[in-house]
Amino acid sequence: MRIDRLLEIVILLLNNRTMTGKQLANRFGVSVRTIQRDITALTMAGIPITSDTGYNGGYSVLAGYKLHNSFVKKEDFNIIIMALKSLSTSYENKRLDTILDKYLSISDSNLPSIFVDYGVTKEGSKIQSNNHILENCIEHCRQVSFRYRDTFGKCSDRLVEPLALHFKWYSWYLFAYDVQKKAYRTFKVVRMDKPAPAGGHFERIADVEKLLQEHEQDYYKNCEHILVWCPADNISLLEETFPDAKFKQKADGSWVMDLHVPPSEPMWQALLLGLGNNAKIIAPDFYRDSLIETAKKFIQNYDTRMS
Repeated sequence: MRIDRLLEIVILLLNNRTMTGKQLANRFGVSVRTIQRDITALTMAGIPITSDTGYNGGYSVLAGYKLHNSFVKKEDFNIIIMALKSLSTSYENKRLDTILDKYLSISDSNLPSIFVDYGVTKEGSKIQSNNHILENCIEHCRQVSFRYRDTFGKCSDRLVEPLALHFKWYSWYLFAYDVQKKAYRTFKVVRMDKPAPAGGHFERIADVEKLLQEHEQDYYKNCEHILVWCPADNISLLEETFPDAKFKQKADGSWVMDLHVPPSEPMWQALLLGLGNNAKIIAPDFYRDSLIETAKKFIQNYDTRMS
């Protein structure tokens, strides 16, 4: 739509200072003549756009001009921009880039002092592709079919009504209504193979966030308390790795960490393995033995004998 293009032209000029007609035409997939008409329309609407010729010439907005919003403080813009920038490091979405450009154009803040980069948690192109398919189905209330692999490697074909994507435990998850099981379920996106829109539609739910929170509460009711021992001089390492855990010091100076975790989520087990001899599960026995078996299989991959 032309109105969207006009707005984005203003935003681009505010953020990039000077852009040529050809650069703008390539950006929007239109002719240079169309851009010239858009610039004329914007100047007639009161936007002070200037045109300079020469090597460094192009269109620019008059210095000092800004779009203002008196209802939002500078500090608020800083927080919003920081949140958008951090999200953009872990989630690919063209609309997100446009929104970030809009907030940068109306922000009169100083140079940022906080930088957040979630790039290390950014999943591969397959996951990004899956997310885009799921987003589209959520938006249009379309059922989704896919092949799913659970925590234990068992595969099954699923048909669901997708309701929301959410990010937790360093991964993307789909919250959906499982048509066959007639229950709400959470699916890890990385375990979904070839999600595709199915023929059926469903009615949009008014308060998905509330429904998701209720489902999460039921999920975490099944979490278990894992007791982990660590030596006296390594408590800071465990506090850094598990900041929400509870710690109690023993008489000999060592520590016991009470870790409340979902049993089916392997991430906390991987983190404990990564701590090496700085952490040891002392209860329940099942999780201690399970972690020992995992460590043995890991070592066997390297043809190394355990003493």
